[in-house]
Amino acid sequence: MMQNPALHYHQLSSYERSKMDSHALDWENEPSVYKEYPGGEVFPIPLEVKMPPVSVFELFQPQLREENPPPLSFDLLGQIMLLAEMLTGRARHANGEIWFRSVASAGALYPCELYVACPGIAGLSAGLYHYRVKKPALVQIRTGNLLPELFEASAPDESRLVFLVSAIFFRSSWKYRDRAYRYHLLDSGHLLENLLLALRAFSFAAQVESNFDDQRVNDVLAVDSRREACLALVRVPFTPPAATETAVPLSPADGLSRRSQVAAREKFYETIQQIHQATSSSLLSGRKKVPVDDFWSRYRPVAGQSDKEIAPPVTVNEVCSYPDVLLHRRSRRNFVSDEPLSTSSFHVVISLVAEAVASPSFASLGLTCGFLVGSVAGTEPGFYALKTADQSLTLVAAGNFLSHMAHACLDQRWLGKAAVHILLFTDLTALENAVGARGYRDVMLAAGRLGQRLYLGAAALELGCCAVGAFYDREAVEVLELPESTNLLYLLAVGPVKK
Repeated sequence: MMQNPALHYHQLSSYERSKMDSHALDWENEPSVYKEYPGGEVFPIPLEVKMPPVSVFELFQPQLREENPPPLSFDLLGQIMLLAEMLTGRARHANGEIWFRSVASAGALYPCELYVACPGIAGLSAGLYHYRVKKPALVQIRTGNLLPELFEASAPDESRLVFLVSAIFFRSSWKYRDRAYRYHLLDSGHLLENLLLALRAFSFAAQVESNFDDQRVNDVLAVDSRREACLALVRVPFTPPAATETAVPLSPADGLSRRSQVAAREKFYETIQQIHQATSSSLLSGRKKVPVDDFWSRYRPVAGQSDKEIAPPVTVNEVCSYPDVLLHRRSRRNFVSDEPLSTSSFHVVISLVAEAVASPSFASLGLTCGFLVGSVAGTEPGFYALKTADQSLTLVAAGNFLSHMAHACLDQRWLGKAAVHILLFTDLTALENAVGARGYRDVMLAAGRLGQRLYLGAAALELGCCAVGAFYDREAVEVLELPESTNLLYLLAVGPVKK
């Protein structure tokens, strides 16, 4: 295997202004965004969400949630699945119609699928279930106890749900070709964050895991691993019912793998197959911390400026409750340049990012965050570094860089009218040297999770938010005179929009 395969893939899938070729979409071969399992037993999920009022900002702070969940049942599991992903609105276009969802997705292509391995709960027997998002339901696709199949060392009396997030490759590669694996990971991160918030809403503890035996897990899912693959797991312990059913063997997976095909003619991109194989065969043997603040140590604050301590999260008067925020989440980019972002809203945006990157699940991933401030009340325009070690913000370059960044982002001029850009970077060489190619999954999933968090926070504040994963990679880094080793992963624009 080549050295630094993740860096090689990221460079190979980078956009260059002088080398962009035209690419017409084959609309007659557009992939389906809904996966179906005909013949599986269907358990419909009611569309009404029943839960006490809760703020999405409270859910962003897990320490405020007591881990004392209610008894787990199918009804409760259905609520969690619905909150993790739901249809939120419809739009028509020249080639048909599209239903938007509560999770963000590049090009509204929705490559991800959600499954749950259930050991048996009230109203639902042991087995593997697919979440059908179009008409919300759990569809049983395999019966039996899956934990021994998923994990070699599962305690026989251990009760836990295991959620599995997969990506169907052709859904995104149909449009984005070699670059699509980036979106597979980012979109998986969006769905992960929504799922974790849904679990937290009902006080369930959860552990995200991307370090698993890929072949074993994909075999349990019974997917065609050339077309679809699991990218992350979420383990959720729970107290089992008093009387548990006798464990039964896992049922055969006959014919299930063909459900991973979503178009009549699918192209397999060798670049995507190679990077996925590289991240699959590179299990993390140990978690080494990737130095983040060393990245910013080479920059000195602008003369006369000093590090600004990040204020604790402010109390937010939300317009919408948590479920309503999910329904109102959109990619809104009709920014108004003559209305600055308020100081309080900017502090909320900063805290949404700072809290996440300082948490144990993010701290060792090598994810670096910067802010391009354009129009924020009381804040000088410039490029600011978020330092996680001392929870501070530092002005490292003065000036309004938003229009320059818009030029580097495929000349999308609307970006220049946003109030602020949030930039997520890493040093892929340092990352791979520390943890191997598998670390690429972790850092991209984390970037996606942060993106979904910002989308929801912006919706709650009635702000616009739109993520950008398409940019001329080197130009975007050179705009800010960042080191050559810097790799931009994701950009999110936030600001007031036309009402």
